[in-house]
Amino acid sequence: MAKQNAKTATNSSVKSKSKLPLIIGIIIVIIIAIAAIVLLNPFKAEKTTALLIIENGTVQVDSGQGFKQVESGIKLSQGNKIKTLADSEAKIVFIENSELRLSENTIITLTTLTGNEEKGFNIKAEQENGSTWTQVVQLSGIQSYEITTPTTVATVRGTSFGLNVDEIEGTDL
Repeated sequence: MAKQNAKTATNSSVKSKSKLPLIIGIIIVIIIAIAAIVLLNPFKAEKTTALLIIENGTVQVDSGQGFKQVESGIKLSQGNKIKTLADSEAKIVFIENSELRLSENTIITLTTLTGNEEKGFNIKAEQENGSTWTQVVQLSGIQSYEITTPTTVATVRGTSFGLNVDEIEGTDL
């Protein structure tokens, strides 16, 4: 009986030892997979955060389904068209306090909002009409910043500038 118990214990020990390399192999594969996700991060957002702050009045956003009135603090996405109504002002805050201020009766579309902290951010907008004031912080991680009007293209890195688009008078920079 004692020999049988010893034999069973030995067989059990051999089975446990034969599973050990398999368990170690699985653990190594899991560690490599986690490291790859952390380093390469295929799920990393390629979108730039743009936050709409309404300073006063009424602001509308068209996300592809017509203009709708919005509340302050919403996140904007690539393709959003923003419109300030009469007696209204708003600002779009990008990363590191770079911002685009919109005066009343302004329409602007965010045509490109891409990038990440490693590659830098790309921001492009089309201003149909109205007045804007832009402040791009130089070391904010913004790789490119561009506003296009019907008659002008303004591309900057680390500066402030204003644009006024009028159907009759054109664009003032």
